[in-house]
Amino acid sequence: KAPVTEHWDFLTGLDTQSTGNYQVPANSYFDTVSQVGGYLGTGAHYGKHHYGLMLQAQNYALGGQSYYNMGGLLGQYSYLLSKATQISGFLQSSQFDYQYGRGANLQNVNSTSVGVSVAHSLMQNQVVTFGGVYVGNDRKAESAADPSVGSKYAGLRGGATWLFRDGWQAGADLLLENRKYGGSSYKAAPLVVYDYTRKDTLVSADLNLAWQVMKNVALTSQYTYINSDSNVPIRKYDRQIISMGVRYDFL
Repeated sequence: KAPVTEHWDFLTGLDTQSTGNYQVPANSYFDTVSQVGGYLGTGAHYGKHHYGLMLQAQNYALGGQSYYNMGGLLGQYSYLLSKATQISGFLQSSQFDYQYGRGANLQNVNSTSVGVSVAHSLMQNQVVTFGGVYVGNDRKAESAADPSVGSKYAGLRGGATWLFRDGWQAGADLLLENRKYGGSSYKAAPLVVYDYTRKDTLVSADLNLAWQVMKNVALTSQYTYINSDSNVPIRKYDRQIISMGVRYDFL
């Protein structure tokens, strides 16, 4: 973030991470998962009103091979209801271009999501709590793709951040999302065959800790638990992720 004028800022950022999965078959393309992403945009602040508009890009790779590229546009607005309370909203439009495997383009989607949230600070700004809701729609990008590529979803998210001592920050986040896919499949049961639509329920919980080593450098650690429940058995799973990283702020 770099000030350009009294009311306008230049915004940019870059994020990269890599995860090694050890409980997978040898030579599986899930043995390493990596992401590289960034954003470029501008922000404005006029009194209690804050605006942001950013271009986003991300590459997601499995086993060293590109799985998908994402490009999009994010618009944000926030309003200070009081010194301790802020309400925010966002609108995001993205395109996902899948690249792994034959016919990968048939998985391409155009995604649109919108959401609102409220943040409130406590204990002289040492604790910040937040909660929000969002809805979205992923539409298949290729006319030849199966309708089940598209989906509609809605979610709730909440959490808190605690500045418990100088240079130290702890946080917790919880997310609940319901997603319904397009089209229908057919499921056999004794004496009857009936159609069904895939439905997923995702629960994700994060615990994180950050230490500001110096002005521009912070060490971070995070534990994530993910549970996916689906009426399609192959889409059911539990996942635990432990990560550590270094964050550097250029400005």
